[in-house]
Formats: sequence, C-alpha cells, structure tokens
Amino acid sequence: MRRHALLGVLAAISCARPTTAWDGKCWKCWESFRASLWLPFSEGDIQSRQWAVAAKMAADQFNARNGSIVAEFAEVPPACPFVLSVDVWDTSQGPTVAIKDFTEAYISSGFDDCFYPNFRKPAVIVGPKFSSVAVPLSIVAGANSFDMISPSATSPVLDEAVHSNFVRTIPSDGDGFAEAFCDWCRDQGWTTVGIIAKSDSFR
Repeated sequence: MRRHALLGVLAAISCARPTTAWDGKCWKCWESFRASLWLPFSEGDIQSRQWAVAAKMAADQFNARNGSIVAEFAEVPPACPFVLSVDVWDTSQGPTVAIKDFTEAYISSGFDDCFYPNFRKPAVIVGPKFSSVAVPLSIVAGANSFDMISPSATSPVLDEAVHSNFVRTIPSDGDGFAEAFCDWCRDQGWTTVGIIAKSDSFR
C-alpha cells in the first residue's frame, strides 16, 4: 500500500512539462523538480494528510535513492543529480483564501529563479482536491503558465477551454457518471433516491 502511494505521488508530480534550458534571461536547471500540493488539511481530511505525507516521503526517499519501499528509487544512477521537492498548502478555507495564497506565493512575490535559486517556482500544482477550489484556482494558475493536476476534482466545468492547463487523473462527472449511478441504483432495486447537494462547482 505504501509503495503504491509513493509511486502514485511520484507519477503525479512528474507529469508536468520539462523546463526549457534557456528562456532569454537565464539558464534553467531542471535537475530540481518542485511540486506544490494544494489540499484541505484543517478540515480533518485524513486522506489529504495521507497524500501529503506520501508526497513528502516520496521526495525524501527518491532524493536519498532509498529503495526500501520503492525499489526503483535505488536504481537511479548515482551520477544523476535530479532531486524532488514538495510544498504543501491548505485549501480548507475555500477558494478565496487559496487564490490569495497562490498569488502571494508564486505571482506577486517578485522572486526570480535566476537570483533566488532556493525559491524555485513549482513545475506543477497537484490538486486542489475539490472542484469548488480547483475551478477558480486553475484559471489563475493557467493564466500564469502553471500546470495543474488534480486527483479528485470532477466538475465538468474544468473541461472547458479556459482551463487548458488543467488535467485530472479521474473522469469528470460529465463522462457518464450520472448514468452509471442510475444504473447502479436500478441494480440495487431502489425506486426512490434522496440527493443532498451543495451549490458550488461540485466536490
């Protein structure tokens, strides 16, 4: 189970576009890959905390070439300087606070990779977990050329062209989910179903 979690996180944070070597300002070293996780922690979301721990552990063990859980980590050639780093942000206060935090951290900070190498902007945003946060945040992230990968945001709104930098690892609610759920209810022999919904872009 731990092996699958570490491999899953490593795969997710490795799906971004590689950084180009020269952008007209300075040489970009993509031997360091930084991912930024946006998940709800203070809500008491155990799964989000597990994902964050798995991400941190995956980065630490990969950087140490420790194959005790994922044997492939130990197979990385010693001469390979590639390292991973992970930032973790709490989205439990909703989209407004998430956008404010994102903007202050990565857009308005004034930091530049050339002069602040220890404050390298993330190559990919992993999350948010809920569509209600992912929808507005992906617009801001995409407008500033950040790629975003969510493991659980399922709103069909995120399929629209304005979210061109957004991808997800599960189908959206518009990909036959409603039909499949109705078929399942019918298979259970149910004739009445109660639905409780929240007025947002889905969770």
